[in-house]
Amino acid sequence: MDFKDIFKSVSQELAYTAVVYRDENDNTPQDARFTAYCASYAVCKKYGVDTKDFNFDKAAEVFAGMEPQEVKNELAYINKAVESITERMGKQLEAAQKAARNTEAR
Repeated sequence: MDFKDIFKSVSQELAYTAVVYRDENDNTPQDARFTAYCASYAVCKKYGVDTKDFNFDKAAEVFAGMEPQEVKNELAYINKAVESITERMGKQLEAAQKAARNTEAR
């Protein structure tokens, strides 16, 4: 697998975990896999990973028949997953940069 595929897969699994396990009341989105897929897309976009392979044809199915508040809740799940992943990734990237600077200083 190339970097893009690995990043996409890992971000999608992290997003799924963030979506499914984020709420102690077991409130999960209608379609957790789709929500994680959307969050993965947003994370990839944020970090400049190619997103041309993402396909959102299923979106109409997922949102069909939902009330506006339900759609808003689904979008909130996506946003929270993106925030969770980027926060953790940011901490890891910062630690890696700090370690690299310390290595260079020696």
